[in-house]
Amino acid sequence: PLYVTSEARIRANVRQLRQAFESRWPGVTLLFATKANANLAIRRVLVEEGVGGDCFGLGELALSLRAGVPPELIVINGSNKQPAELRAAVEAGVMINVDDRSELETIARIAEQLGRPADICLRVLPFSYADPAALEPELAAIAADRSHDKWGMDRETILEAVPEALDSAWLRLRGL
Repeated sequence: PLYVTSEARIRANVRQLRQAFESRWPGVTLLFATKANANLAIRRVLVEEGVGGDCFGLGELALSLRAGVPPELIVINGSNKQPAELRAAVEAGVMINVDDRSELETIARIAEQLGRPADICLRVLPFSYADPAALEPELAAIAADRSHDKWGMDRETILEAVPEALDSAWLRLRGL
């Protein structure tokens, strides 16, 4: 197969996307889903445009770092992150999206072992506490969809996890 990619089109698309978001939310960070295209040349163009990386697993993390994505623009995701992945994320200084409260203890322990605080975000299930009748029809349909696992924590768990994260000397809560 032959794949032809236009660097000019990639750059124009990134700039248009950024402008669309920043017109409403200044300071937005674009994260490229590494699984969408592992081509290092394309990834480097995106790095030059200031696009970070959304990574799932060690391979995608390694690819993003190899392409030159600054660690502060990388987020590692996944509902089943293993200790090796968490360790690599803390070592590299990338953000970790926490999907389950039990991850907090593991991440804090790894960060302490490495002597380096870990930057984390807590993933929230946005509709887990909403009354479906109070939602717009499209949102109610999303909230009612149980056809796949949704990552993140419900409201009750988030209310327990936030103080736990804030009280830890080894966790830096950066967002929800």
